[in-house]
Amino acid sequence: VQNTYSVKDIQNVKMDSRVESVWLDIKSTHDLWVRVALYYRPPCPPDGENTEYLKMLNNKYIEEINRGVNGIGKNILLMLGDFNYPNIDWELLDTNDEVSQSFIKCVQDNFLEQVIDENTHGGKCLDLVLTNYKKAI
Repeated sequence: VQNTYSVKDIQNVKMDSRVESVWLDIKSTHDLWVRVALYYRPPCPPDGENTEYLKMLNNKYIEEINRGVNGIGKNILLMLGDFNYPNIDWELLDTNDEVSQSFIKCVQDNFLEQVIDENTHGGKCLDLVLTNYKKAI
């Protein structure tokens, strides 16, 4: 980040090294802060493979997102990255698997909106931009 911006590395969000993310607060105009989170969530193995580990890891991502959103107040949140949830229909907010359903619930519980409206990989929307303020996009 250019040194012309006021930036804070948000250390208290990261609690598990298996979650690949970076969290920053960047001061914008009018004393408004933008919390930016960059994510990479590895692709899931096929159903039935490492199911318990996958659920545990997914829960770690969700816990981190909840910590990152907590206390943001009226500031803007932008979460960007490769989330790798191929089974989510973002228009309907629907899925056929438990892991993806828990992520949809996290998005809804935190009043986030997914703003990418086209597929990003092989007919699926895997790269997401989630925000609490769509006008920021």
